[in-house]
Amino acid sequence: MKTTLARIFALCLALESSAIHAANPPAPAPAPDPAASGLNLGSILSFAQGLEINPKVVTETGGGSGTTVGLDYKFDRGTTLMAIGPADATDVAFAFKSSGTILAEPDKIPNNLFTHTLRLSLINLWPSDSVPDDSAAAKADKIRNAALARKFDNWQKLAGASQRTEAEEAEMNRLVHSAAVSLREVGPLRADYGDQSWNITSKGKEKDWASALKDYPYRPLFLSADLDGNLEHDQSLTNVQFVGSAQIRGKILSSIFDVPFQLIRRVTGNDTGEPKNWLNRAGGPYFWGGVGYVESSENDARQSITTDHKIFPRAHAGVSYRTEIFGTSEANSVALELSWRYYHEFDAPKAIRSRHLDHTSYFKATLLFPGNYFLEYTDGKLPLDVEGASTVSVGWRYNF
Repeated sequence: MKTTLARIFALCLALESSAIHAANPPAPAPAPDPAASGLNLGSILSFAQGLEINPKVVTETGGGSGTTVGLDYKFDRGTTLMAIGPADATDVAFAFKSSGTILAEPDKIPNNLFTHTLRLSLINLWPSDSVPDDSAAAKADKIRNAALARKFDNWQKLAGASQRTEAEEAEMNRLVHSAAVSLREVGPLRADYGDQSWNITSKGKEKDWASALKDYPYRPLFLSADLDGNLEHDQSLTNVQFVGSAQIRGKILSSIFDVPFQLIRRVTGNDTGEPKNWLNRAGGPYFWGGVGYVESSENDARQSITTDHKIFPRAHAGVSYRTEIFGTSEANSVALELSWRYYHEFDAPKAIRSRHLDHTSYFKATLLFPGNYFLEYTDGKLPLDVEGASTVSVGWRYNF
C-alpha cells in the first residue's frame, strides 16, 4: 500500500510540475552573484507559490482528549491548457491541489483528512458579454482591477532597479503570484523582466494584463465543471480511499449576501460600509456539488466496520464565504471565513448507517486578525472520520 501511495504522489508532482512549467516558463533572472551559494530566498518562495500554511494550537472542546499543535496546509497550482467554445470564452484547465492537517498527536483530534487532487476543468461555462455598471459583478471587477494595478506598480518599481536584495526578489515573486491567483480565470500570467511587463495568454494570444482584463467579459455568475481524481487518507496512512468524481463549481456575485456585514462595518465607524482589504471584496458565496465513486478497500477503519460495498457512489456539496467585519485600513482589518461541506453515501450498508457514517458534514468558521493571526472553530465529521469532534484553534496564516 505504501508503494502505491509513493507512486501516486510521484505521478501527481511530476504532472503538476510539467504542466506549470510548460505554461509559465521562468522569467529571466538577474545575473547571479558569484559570491552567493546555495538556494536563495527568492528561489524557495518561487517554488512554494500556491502554498498556504497555518501553524496552530488546536483543542477538542466538550471534554475531549486535549490539546495539541498542528499545521494546516493548502497547495494549489494550475494552468490553462486551451480555450474552446464560441469566441474561445471557455478555458480547459489542469490543476494539482493538496490539503491536510498535520498534528503532533493525531489521536487527540480525529479531523486530519488529507486530500490530493488532479483536476481537469472547463472554466466559464456560461459566458456573459456585459452586465450593468452598477451591478455587484462589475463593482467587484473594478475593485479587483484597482488592486492589481497597485501590485503591478509596486512590482514594476522593483523590476526597474539595477540591483535588488533577496527580500526585494521575494516581494516581487509574492506580487506576481498574488496577481496570478486573481487572474487565474482570465489566463496564465507571465512576468517579463526585460520589458518590465505582465502578460496574459487569453484566447490563444498573449496580451498585456490590463488589455486582457478589458477584453474579458463580466459575469454575474461564474460556473465551471471539474473531473477530479482524488486520494484521501489520514495521517497514519492506514485509512486510504481513492475517489473519482465530477462536479459543478461556481461563485455568485451579489451584494445581498454582504448586507448584514455592511451594517456591522458602518456601525463600527466605516462610513461607506465597503471592506478596506481588497481580499475581502471578492463577493460570493462560492458553491460546489457533485457525485463520484469511492474505492475504499484500503480504508482499514471502514473495513473493520463492514467489508460490504468496497466501491460505492457518493455525493458531495459545499459552500464558503469570506467577508470583512471591521477595518480601518488594508493591513488593519478583521475578516470572517465560513465554510460547510457535506458528503452522502448512497445505499450504504446497515453497519455504516447504524453509526451515522453514511452522511457526514463539517463546518468551519475562522476569524482573521491583523498580522494573519486567526481564531477558528470547527464541528463535524470528514469522510474518513468514524467519530465527530468540535475544536477551537488559534494560529497564524502565511501564503507564499
